[in-house]
Amino acid sequence: MELAQLTVLNQRYTIKRMLGDPGPFDITYLGQDVDSEEEYIIREFFPTHLVQRASEKTSVEIKGGDEEAELFDSGLEYFQKESQVLAELSHEALPSSYDLFEANGTFYRVRPHPPSMSLRKGLEDKGQLSEKAALTIMMPVLEALREAHESGLYHGGVSPRSIRLLEDGKVLLTGFRGAFFQLARETGHLSDLVQSGTSAVEQYTPRGQQGPWTDVYAAAATICQMVTGEVLPDSTDRLEGEDALEERVQDADVFSAPGVREALVDALSVDPSQRLQSIEALIEALTESSTRYEGTEDAYSIMPVEPEAGDQDGGTGEGEEVEVLSTRAENRPARASGDGGTDDFTVNPAVLIGIPILLLALGGGAWFMMSGGSSGAASGTYQDMRERADSLFEAQEYERAEFLYNQALSMQGDDQYVQKRLAELERIQREGSQEQYQEFLKRGNELKARADSLYEEEALGEASSNYSEALASFYSARDANPNGEEAQQQIDVIEARQERIAKRQAGGEIGEGTGGTTVDEIAEFFREQGNRQLEAGNLQAALDKYRQAREYAPDNEELQQAIADLQNQIEQQQRRQEFQQYYNEGQELLRAGNYRDAKASFQKAQEIYPNNPDLQDALAEADRLLEEKEVETKKYERFRQEGDSLYDQDAFQEAIAAYKKALDIRPDDEYVKNRIEEANRELEQMRLAQQEVEEQEEKRKDIVDEDGVYTVVDQEPKVEGGLASLTEAASYPDEAREQGVQGRVYVKATVNADGTVRQAEVLRGPGAGTHEEARRIVDNAEFIPAKYNGEAVPARKTVWIQFRLGD
Repeated sequence: MELAQLTVLNQRYTIKRMLGDPGPFDITYLGQDVDSEEEYIIREFFPTHLVQRASEKTSVEIKGGDEEAELFDSGLEYFQKESQVLAELSHEALPSSYDLFEANGTFYRVRPHPPSMSLRKGLEDKGQLSEKAALTIMMPVLEALREAHESGLYHGGVSPRSIRLLEDGKVLLTGFRGAFFQLARETGHLSDLVQSGTSAVEQYTPRGQQGPWTDVYAAAATICQMVTGEVLPDSTDRLEGEDALEERVQDADVFSAPGVREALVDALSVDPSQRLQSIEALIEALTESSTRYEGTEDAYSIMPVEPEAGDQDGGTGEGEEVEVLSTRAENRPARASGDGGTDDFTVNPAVLIGIPILLLALGGGAWFMMSGGSSGAASGTYQDMRERADSLFEAQEYERAEFLYNQALSMQGDDQYVQKRLAELERIQREGSQEQYQEFLKRGNELKARADSLYEEEALGEASSNYSEALASFYSARDANPNGEEAQQQIDVIEARQERIAKRQAGGEIGEGTGGTTVDEIAEFFREQGNRQLEAGNLQAALDKYRQAREYAPDNEELQQAIADLQNQIEQQQRRQEFQQYYNEGQELLRAGNYRDAKASFQKAQEIYPNNPDLQDALAEADRLLEEKEVETKKYERFRQEGDSLYDQDAFQEAIAAYKKALDIRPDDEYVKNRIEEANRELEQMRLAQQEVEEQEEKRKDIVDEDGVYTVVDQEPKVEGGLASLTEAASYPDEAREQGVQGRVYVKATVNADGTVRQAEVLRGPGAGTHEEARRIVDNAEFIPAKYNGEAVPARKTVWIQFRLGD
């Protein structure tokens, strides 16, 4: 796959060896200038899923067909443009020069290879650095990134692996991979490029838009790793549950000021729209906040030690000196290095959410449009919908959130942030009901156990309060799973226990005498319980408590009115939820292309709120798409029927053309795909049959040439005793022996029908008398003649005789 050692590129560079493993998008070599013998890093564009290289060859070959060729050409253009922009940049933390050229059907990017080591290796040896040391290393890197961003280029892979430490205390930023991300988005190979701990969430999905904010995340993650000694959790893992990043940064005692922590937390926001949007903003936040970084003093030195292995980005060769990071004593942190902290974190692309629209363009060298953050570019109505939906999402009111997200999407249909949120909501609603039921059940049981304990201790007031909280959890569990028996059983138990508490707090059993519990006191107790549930937003629990109170005060008009109002409110809420459910279901079906089912769902929602304008727009859209689909269906059926008719008439070429038109309308139609395959097989059989006929005709024409020699025979002529007998019969010529000549002599001769030989001629051989000896042997050899239709016939035969010194 890789170029062989000593291969010369561009008449200037010699390949010494490959660095690391090939792929997935390039092969990196250590090369040498053929004149000066200076070493260079050579990067060859080589997407391993699209191209290959045969053994002992230098040119690349496309693995597949036209589609793979187009993808390769597209990726090659990305890589060329990235390289051209890089070559024009000038900064001390970037390679001093680049040599760019095309060769072997691909493109090469070459840079000098000064003695250096990767920051990754230094951190492995030293564990962690002080804040000052980290910023001293990273500030030139950030400034280099700023230069690249101003030229319309983002890095895409900033990490300790792409930062190199030079002998003079300077740093070098290498490994730009924005071009590879562009190609990976088109080929589905993003997982080959993401890096644990430093890749932002938008790099895990083809719809994620990358730019300066992506490099901001990676640079901040690198600083955190340098200072804390621990690799950050993957950005995708931070989307689930509680994000421990801020707590981890706050707990780190190696930062000089809270401002640095805050700057890093802002730069490491999972949501790109909430992140610092530019490298300039990160530089300002860090330099203003740090009390230690001065930007004037080296924070590390390089010391030669034993050679390191596996440093893929330009590590030194075997037997050469390799450098490792040595922080100065005054800069070393007080606490010991961490254990790496990566085992608990894994990539989970299924939960990728929170990716906003950020413009990305390719052409001329300006690869993205700078975004100033989550600006108010969208209309106020859209922004309001999205913010309200986000709030409801965080509050776990998923159906209402989904409804508002769908409304936002109808205003700005290409909003990838909203699309990701809707995908996450679908996953939550599909998988989360039972999980939520168990969580609420567990919480309710914990509160009930605490309340039971308080009840036994006669702490009736606290017990009642805990029972109310438990009741709310069990009602939530019942909402998540209406068929959950345990939740309903616990609700019944708590209500009975609260009734006993009410009686005991009021003084005993119901009665008229002193110490007896009055009916009004029981009613008031349950009304208070209902008020508490209402304040907590638990409408059904509040209604049940009011109804319990009504059992003891059936004539209380105020209580009856409260029950009626609450019932109406719950019914309205249920209607809204039912409406939202049908509306959301319709939108999902619409996006999936099931327009008829989508319309049916919208019509169910219309029965609840017939005048909702968003619903009316959705119904109109469903009708429009249905009409378009019906037109497409008629076209599909016409092309399919035309293909079937032509197929039955054995007009396979024309049938394929018709089937392909049908396939353009329904690309996944298995019937049409199978018919095309069958037609191609029939065409191939027809071609082979025609070819056989033509070959037979040619044979009949050309069986015997003008010399009477058969050119087509059933059995080739053979040497009596086998081909080896010719070599055994040969004598080594003295001239050839004296000159040390050896090798094979190939002789072509006509073997007559009686087995004799005529017209023997040497085709090639080493000479020095071997030709004459070989011809003599063939002229005197005995052959079994060729046969055609069972008869011996003259035919030509090529044989060889081996002359080998020492025989």
